[in-house]
Amino acid sequence: MPDVEKIENINKISDGDEHWMQILWGDFQEVKERYLGEDYQTGRPQFGKDYFDEIMKRFGKNILIRSHQPNAPEKMFDKRCLTIFTSSAYGRKRTVAIADFSKRKEIKTVDDLVIEEI
Repeated sequence: MPDVEKIENINKISDGDEHWMQILWGDFQEVKERYLGEDYQTGRPQFGKDYFDEIMKRFGKNILIRSHQPNAPEKMFDKRCLTIFTSSAYGRKRTVAIADFSKRKEIKTVDDLVIEEI
């Protein structure tokens, strides 16, 4: 998640700038901190629960569905962050998340989604 004031500003992020790196390669860790620095092996920025909570409150969102962190738990941050992984190259099953908005049910946690491994 990038440090932008409004979610609409994500579309204004240029390839290669600091915010682009955050949104494309930022990883989450299940710790109560904001910024954890860069991963020593990958150079990817690492963020904790404090940052997640701040961004979700700023954007007025309940959950985040993200991908591309093969070692991340599927559910983090009180089941408000879902990491799906669509590549079997890392030995994990591929995951699909489906939200059925026709039922008008508020999605508060990841448990309100249908999650299937394929």
